[in-house]
Amino acid sequence: MQCKYCGKTLVKDACYKEGKNKFCSELECIKWNTENKARQSLLAYIKGIYEMQGINQINWAMLTSQIKNMLDVNKDWNYSTIKYTLWYMCEIAHVNLFSDKAKGSVLSLIPFYLDEAKDYYIHGKSLVNQQIEDVSSHTNIHVTVQTHKKEIDL
Repeated sequence: MQCKYCGKTLVKDACYKEGKNKFCSELECIKWNTENKARQSLLAYIKGIYEMQGINQINWAMLTSQIKNMLDVNKDWNYSTIKYTLWYMCEIAHVNLFSDKAKGSVLSLIPFYLDEAKDYYIHGKSLVNQQIEDVSSHTNIHVTVQTHKKEIDL
């Protein structure tokens, strides 16, 4: 019997159970659930991209294999990294994900746009911070920024 999240061998009486799944600890269970939600969100986003193009036949085996390979090679990436980069490519850079350059997969161009997407995010964040500083320095208004995770919809 192995932990669903990390793969370590578990002692039967000393494991954390959630449904049919067994984990080393409650924390491992939370990590697995969080990662699973991010994965499902990415797959739903990809499905939406294909549906917008009128494509209903999606090669999920190829796409999920490609995602796994990307995450194995790039240890600092996660499902949200891939989803944000796809969002950037579609909404900001207006990349045709179904062109010949994409080689049959919407994920093929992710490595080429990741840095550009990061720069866009960092620039946008610094621009907002600069505007807040300008408002705060010229007025008696104190601005507090709260960040919330938001799902990206198509």
